[in-house]
Amino acid sequence: MKEQCASKWYFSSDAAGKELGDSPLDLLADAEMIKSNAVRKVFRSGKYFIKFDRRATGGFRSEFQAAQLCRKSGVPAVEHLAWGRTPEGFFLITRAAEGFIETARWLKTRQEWQVYTAVADFLGLILGSGLFHPDLHLGNVLVNPENREIKLVDLHGIRNKNFFDRFRSYMMQRAVMEMRDHVSDSGMLELIERCGIRNGRAFFSGALMREAVLLRKSFPKRKRQVLSGYPKFTRMEPDGTLTDIAASAEDLAKAEIIRLPEAETLFLFHFFLDLAHIPHRRVLSFDRKNQTVRLEGEIAAGRRSAASAEELQNRLCFNGVKSRPEDFGEGFLYDIPGVCQLNF
Repeated sequence: MKEQCASKWYFSSDAAGKELGDSPLDLLADAEMIKSNAVRKVFRSGKYFIKFDRRATGGFRSEFQAAQLCRKSGVPAVEHLAWGRTPEGFFLITRAAEGFIETARWLKTRQEWQVYTAVADFLGLILGSGLFHPDLHLGNVLVNPENREIKLVDLHGIRNKNFFDRFRSYMMQRAVMEMRDHVSDSGMLELIERCGIRNGRAFFSGALMREAVLLRKSFPKRKRQVLSGYPKFTRMEPDGTLTDIAASAEDLAKAEIIRLPEAETLFLFHFFLDLAHIPHRRVLSFDRKNQTVRLEGEIAAGRRSAASAEELQNRLCFNGVKSRPEDFGEGFLYDIPGVCQLNF
């Protein structure tokens, strides 16, 4: 522990204290702000991230303690170096995970089978660690594509499991379901088993039902976000066109332009399928003024699923969506307009 004027800093180790010095906030001198709202800011300074919160809460302290719990439990996590109280607010300093990306983003395209098993083994390590993570998902799991090293980020809320957490196990187990985009049913059963989850077939079926219910409950909010240009989903172009943030300029140039009365509904259906982890011909943009959409011409091989048309059709059934085998191409839903008009 070191004291700096009216500030107080806590370091993860003596080495971290020496590394950051007596004035850790000197890092802000050449820092770039990458996120900001009314009370919270995130800065990047070289190999460090600095989080700032002006509220008098213990959030950063608990996240710092969570990192220590992970280390003691053998769960690899982003290195948390220090947290501090200052007259301006609270700060948390972590080391940047160079070369790492979100596993959720990496798995948007189909990977080698060893990648999926490595992620499942990592999830199994967390599930068997004795820790409870209230927000475990693949966006909070980082992977280095070069060496497949995996670690946790955003550790807020992690704690040792208590008696009641045994009734919340699905909150953590559901992370494995995020890998179903490009994986067959038999593959999913193997991944579930590698996570240490018992009765894999029953779990998979029940999880598909749970995920469908959660999606139906959350989708009204997602609709508003999609149509308002919420940056997680869409961006608003100068002419008012909404574009999927995952669509590249090349994708848009190759897309088929379709004009139809249900253009907005079709655009929303694309995001519904995306959240349901069903590979499909994407609806890349929506022009409200002209009631047109840009429909992906041909889905890339890397985004097709190893699941059969029958398996994908069954997964759609859990979401209340009716389809036919002929609506599918090889590993993806092809007839988006037809299935949308039937169900949405």
